[in-house]
Amino acid sequence: MIFLAIPALPPVPFDQQQIIERIKQQEPASSFKVFGQCSYDWNQWKLSPEGIRSTKRLCKHEIEDIVAVSCSILKTNTFEDGQWGKWRSPLAKEAKPGEELMVAALCANITPEAKP
Repeated sequence: MIFLAIPALPPVPFDQQQIIERIKQQEPASSFKVFGQCSYDWNQWKLSPEGIRSTKRLCKHEIEDIVAVSCSILKTNTFEDGQWGKWRSPLAKEAKPGEELMVAALCANITPEAKP
């Protein structure tokens, strides 16, 4: 058996170490993911007892609203003007561009709960 000696790494220069520390201390990257012209607050999804997921959404040239997604039926809904709209397909003509990609990304790894 042959053993190769691995040389020790040289120490990180002081100025580079300071940059590394500043990077570590920065605020975490934005939690928003962009699909089409809308940004979704990806780290703030809430789950209702009914299995509906909702988060804030901001689309270009519009007021921030709340979008809900039902992964069991692959439909979306929005909360605007103090009330929920109708459930619709993310492929519907009223859907925001890219909404189908958001639903696919959100629902891709969700599996239905097993019934006892």
